[in-house]
Amino acid sequence: MRMIGTTLLALFMVGNAVAATCPNPPAEITETKDGQGYAYSAEGGWKGDNPMGNAGDKDTFKFTGAKITTTSVICRYEGDNDGGTSLTLAGAKQADGDGWKNGECASSNVKVCTFK
Repeated sequence: MRMIGTTLLALFMVGNAVAATCPNPPAEITETKDGQGYAYSAEGGWKGDNPMGNAGDKDTFKFTGAKITTTSVICRYEGDNDGGTSLTLAGAKQADGDGWKNGECASSNVKVCTFK
């Protein structure tokens, strides 16, 4: 029984050590008509919008970097024309990896801008 408890504890600790990333566009981002523009979301509680957005903009999104604040993680995306958005995930997070400098990650690769 002690062996099972130790194994479960080890698995729990490993699971918590896994770094998270910004949603990878366009596959992981959902686009919904919202008033004059569009709202964007992703699994896990990510939310953003673009009042100037158009249908299909998310298909042109390219990740341009991220920022960690005291209350959230902000992932930035640029698209064609007026397309683009910032997706925000509420909750304090910590930078994880070498891509971060002063709370900013300027890489265009979501895997470089990991956090936990």
